Amino acid sequence: MGHGPSNFKESDVKRALRAIESAGQKAASVVIEDGRIEIKLENSNGAADNNDNTNPWDKADL
Repeated sequence: MGHGPSNFKESDVKRALRAIESAGQKAASVVIEDGRIEIKLENSNGAADNNDNTNPWDKADL
């Protein structure tokens, strides 16, 4: 079953990528799914930043 038409255009993706570059960052990958754009950034070493948004307290030894 289809999800219907997309809520954004190619120009929206290009605009987001230009904003990232103007902020001094580089995009490692772009994922478009479920009506949203997810852009992963490169870290300072040029590798993809795999930030999984976990809370550091979840991994703390208590």
